[in-house]
Amino acid sequence: MGLIISGAGAILLSVNLGWNITYIIMALFILIGIITNLVLKEKKKEIGEIDKNFVENSVINPIKDFVTRQGWYVIVIFLLLYKLNNATIATFANPFYKDIGFSKEQIAYVVKIYGLFATLIGGFLGGVIVSKVKMIPCLLWTGIVEAFTSIAFAYLAYVCVTSPNVEVLMAVVSFDNLVGSIGNVVLIAYLSSLCNRSYTATQYALLSSLIAVSRDFLAAFTGIVLDNIGYIDFFVFNAFLVVPSLLLIRYLPKVEKK
Repeated sequence: MGLIISGAGAILLSVNLGWNITYIIMALFILIGIITNLVLKEKKKEIGEIDKNFVENSVINPIKDFVTRQGWYVIVIFLLLYKLNNATIATFANPFYKDIGFSKEQIAYVVKIYGLFATLIGGFLGGVIVSKVKMIPCLLWTGIVEAFTSIAFAYLAYVCVTSPNVEVLMAVVSFDNLVGSIGNVVLIAYLSSLCNRSYTATQYALLSSLIAVSRDFLAAFTGIVLDNIGYIDFFVFNAFLVVPSLLLIRYLPKVEKK
């Protein structure tokens, strides 16, 4: 529900009210959660003595445990690169839809509402795939299929050169959200398999932050490429960004599902 309100709901509100009022309304929705947390009663629990070795046990030891593993640097480089093409699409998706002629209403209904159902189905299918297929093949095949989402966006840009095509938009959004969701489940399962049970929280947080680097930092530089070659060529170029990570898969240390 939160995704629909903050996604499709915000876009539809902005059509008539503008973004200033829309952001105020979204902030009011956030207040509901804040007030609820303040009102809810929490069981009292005793606070024990502060662990003098807290930093060592919670930060230093988990990092030391990870970097002493064979092939840890391959894992780091792989995680930085694996989702780069998807991160790039996510960065430019909404401006892209507007630039090729789709209205805010079409984006809200097709991308934010219809696309959510494809995401949920992909999450379910991802769970089934992870339970049936070994981890390394899962990473390889989802990476290959995710590269084709960029080609799908290139086709959407090509088809909509003259006028926006809602049917093609629905097909591309379905494919992108379905495959992306499956890939996310596979990646989460892989990150979990890398974590030492004694340091699960810290190691998972550190490993997932590597993916955030590609999403928030590396993907930003691809805007320079987009400005120079246009959407169609850009999405074709973007499909090849997954290739380095796929080549690294054969060098990843073998892991067991947990």
